[in-house]
Parts: sequence; C-alpha cells; structure tokens
Amino acid sequence: MRVIARACLLPMRDPTHLDMSRRGTYVDTRQWDRILHDPAAVVLDVRNAYETSLGSFVGAVDPQMDTFKDFERYVERDLEPALGPAAKDTPIGMFCTGGIRCELASAYLVGRGFSNVYHLKGGVLRYLEERADGDDGGGRRGTDDADDDADADADAGAGAGASASTSTTDASAVTGGSLWRGQCYVFDKRVSVGHGLVPGNAKVCYACRTVLSAQDITHESFVENVACRHCDATKAAQAGRTRGVGSTAGEAGDVSARRARERDLQMTLAKERGHKHLGR
Repeated sequence: MRVIARACLLPMRDPTHLDMSRRGTYVDTRQWDRILHDPAAVVLDVRNAYETSLGSFVGAVDPQMDTFKDFERYVERDLEPALGPAAKDTPIGMFCTGGIRCELASAYLVGRGFSNVYHLKGGVLRYLEERADGDDGGGRRGTDDADDDADADADAGAGAGASASTSTTDASAVTGGSLWRGQCYVFDKRVSVGHGLVPGNAKVCYACRTVLSAQDITHESFVENVACRHCDATKAAQAGRTRGVGSTAGEAGDVSARRARERDLQMTLAKERGHKHLGR
C-alpha cells in the first residue's frame, strides 16, 4: 500500500479566500427541497462533469467542471458577473456526493463575501437514502412529508437571487416527489446508485475512467473492463501522465489498454477461484 500525504485533498488555485472556520449553513433534506422549489434560488452542483452526466437535482446549475480548481474560475468568470451587484446577497444552495466538497466550496464563497450560502448535509447520498420511496423520475411523497416541509425552517432558501446560468428544468414547476433525477455516481464498484441507495446500471471504463452511457456500452469498440469509444479521445491526456512508459498518445493508450486487460484477467481468475479481488 502506498500512502501519499497531501496538505489538501482538493487543492485550489488561490486559497486566499478559503477559511474553513467560516463555511456555509447545513440544511437537511426537507429544507433542501424548499430551496429547490424557490424559483429565485441559485443551486450549484459542485461535482465534476462526469458525475453530473448521470444525474442531478431539478433546476440545478452545472458549472461543467473537470476538476475542483474549475470551481474558482466558474465563480469569478460566470457566477459573480451573471448575478451582478446582488451577487454577494444572493442565497446559494450547493450539493455534492457526500458533502465533503461543499465544505470547501461553501467556505470559498463565504470568503469571497457571499453571505447566504447553504449546503446539503450528507450530500446527494443522504438525500437518496432518506428518499428511499422515490424513483429516478421523481416519486410521490406522502402528505406527512408535505406538512413537514411547510413547517421546515424558513431560514433555508428564504429570498433567493437569480440563477447564474440557464437550467434545463425548473423545480418550481414540480409539485411533490423527489427532486433528484437520474443516478448518482459513487466511487466504488457500484458506480452509481438511485433512491434508497439501490445500485444503478451505470458502468465505467477502467481504461480511461469515463462514465459510460447505454450507447457507449453497445458501441463496437466497447470491451468491458478494457476499452471504450472514449479511450482514443483520452490518449493525449494519458500520455502526459504516463511516466517512463511511452512518449506518445498512442503508446500511452496501448499501455492503458494492457493494464486494463491484465486487471480484467486478474478479476476473472479471482472469481473462478472464489476469491475476492482487491479492485472489486
């Protein structure tokens, strides 16, 4: 086992505005729904793009981030200019998979002067766990839930500002039911989960780490656990990260494919022997 010590798991370009003692306000599942139902609220999905491609909350803004460092650029170049003079007073709701990323993201916004920042406690996973009766298309909630929502803390999402970018769906038009759509990417062998944390049907390419759609899986270049049609597009990036093995994009891609095939062979042998493979 190799352990690497890092000062910060999610490094930022400029930590000047980052004070972890001043973070956003936690909101629970029912309070979160109040924010989502507010048409004036700005709700940010602070996960990476490959995660948001599987699912998100209705009305959430996707900054299309490749890494967490992109969040700073999004705030500076898109969010603040779009909101204008009212930016710092606009209530912002944010969420991520389990809540860790929001700790930093909310602290960053507070450090930049945003005064009304909220983040979903426990992240998407807790929401889906508590909404076990929902479905990928939005299940119906009972009247008790609706009554509880009416009594929820008005602090969460009260008086929100305009969204920084166009959302494909408006949560204010949805009445009742879970406001999560699609599946949630997770960083283990399940790949994705739905309501009640039931494992989803998403797959990931172990060669290039791309989350695969149904079309990707049926594509002629797809070989489970080895390669997909996106691998060629990622060879250049892989080449830059491959040390001592291959100096071109093609060579790096070949190395990645060989490693994936070897990994798949080891998993197959472990299964035949009744053993548990470390990577599964």
